[in-house]
Amino acid sequence: QTKQFIPNVDHLVPFNSQVMLINDVAGSENGMNLILANTDGPPIHVHPLEEEQIIVVEGNLEVYLDKKWNKLTAGEQIFIPKNAAHTYRNRSNEPCIFEYKLTPNGSFSKMMVTLETLAKERKLTSTKDLKSIIYMAMTFDKYKRDVKSVAPPAFIMSLFSTIGKIK
Repeated sequence: QTKQFIPNVDHLVPFNSQVMLINDVAGSENGMNLILANTDGPPIHVHPLEEEQIIVVEGNLEVYLDKKWNKLTAGEQIFIPKNAAHTYRNRSNEPCIFEYKLTPNGSFSKMMVTLETLAKERKLTSTKDLKSIIYMAMTFDKYKRDVKSVAPPAFIMSLFSTIGKIK
């Protein structure tokens, strides 16, 4: 039985220990990510100006691209063109570590730091919490040059961002 994919911000709570920003490749943003066992990743999204490369270092990762899930194991990689809808998840019983690289350099790392700060401040706690959804939407809006949500649709994220700015 296949579990339904549910985008997750819940795993942002220990975000500091899950993402390491390295940024040692000229002209790009890169780092490593630890995704826990049986965990869904971020909402389906696109990078309007950047292409992304993901390389699995340890474990198993599923990457949603071209309307299908692609299973990757240690040593395998996938290339995600700019504007391609994608996300990732770990359906295995072991954690997965993967490297990512976004080219050309943008503000993705700043967005990740913003998300970490919001998680530390307990403003991002659950995908079922309206306050968390509004803060996530405001972050996506602030960094729309680097990331746009596909599911939920960008116009919904924009609406929630506007609500957050009114508060």
